[in-house]
Amino acid sequence: MCSDCGARWDGGGDCARCGQGPLLDLRHPNVREELLKDEQRRREKHAQRLLAISALIAVLTWCSVGFFSIEVVMFVIMMPGGLIVVAGIAVAAFVLSKILGSIFPMKPRFPYLSA
Repeated sequence: MCSDCGARWDGGGDCARCGQGPLLDLRHPNVREELLKDEQRRREKHAQRLLAISALIAVLTWCSVGFFSIEVVMFVIMMPGGLIVVAGIAVAAFVLSKILGSIFPMKPRFPYLSA
């Protein structure tokens, strides 16, 4: 099995699909464990990327609403510290990241491995 593209091949040597090598033997438990760890790292990186994009969208949305509405700006100025606004942006970013995660799920590289 190729660790770069996830293709499965019976023979040894370099991968016939992507040309990277060498192929890994899935019969060894250590190889399977490392591939599962790699898959978990990819999942975490995907979730972090979606959260960063969601936070950017939430902040830009808040700034654009504040820019076009003086009432919103006055509301933030009147609040002590603006902690509620920051918490609202954080919650909105988290919810948006979950929505984006359901719209754009991560395609597993090794779907035939089970955790």
